[in-house]
Amino acid sequence: MLQGHLDMVCEKNADTQHDFDREGIRTVVDRDPQSARPSSAPGHTLGADNGIGVAMALAAATDPGVVHGPLELLCTIDEEMGMTGARQLEPAFVRGRVLVNLDTEEDNSLYIGCAGGGDATLTWEFKLSPIPAAWEIGRVAVTGLRGGHSGGDITRIAATPSRR
Repeated sequence: MLQGHLDMVCEKNADTQHDFDREGIRTVVDRDPQSARPSSAPGHTLGADNGIGVAMALAAATDPGVVHGPLELLCTIDEEMGMTGARQLEPAFVRGRVLVNLDTEEDNSLYIGCAGGGDATLTWEFKLSPIPAAWEIGRVAVTGLRGGHSGGDITRIAATPSRR
């Protein structure tokens, strides 16, 4: 099960004049076939707090080149206002029993819970053994994406130049 959240956290750069109560966010669509860049919003986030995580889950589910077993996507809401979406979940709503949370704000980290919900430090010892000769080793990397947490990274996100 791949999990992300659909909150909208609209932020703007300090030098951007905008009234969120009265104005919509001006978007620019950049669909360059080589970069496959999505829409952008100069001076703003697009408001999708965990848009990267949700996009990664949708890409994994729909890209015929991604090999996976049975896959379930869990998209929750209202994480910023007390995680009420996650709190409404019931075991019968999902079938998956292994969850990968795609909402981390730290590089080289994989969360097994929810950002802000609580932290745990787990340690264990394990015995190393040789890798069987029949196994294939691979590496998966998702890099070069623009994004992050809209509040904490707003200046980094908006300052990233677009490729045209």
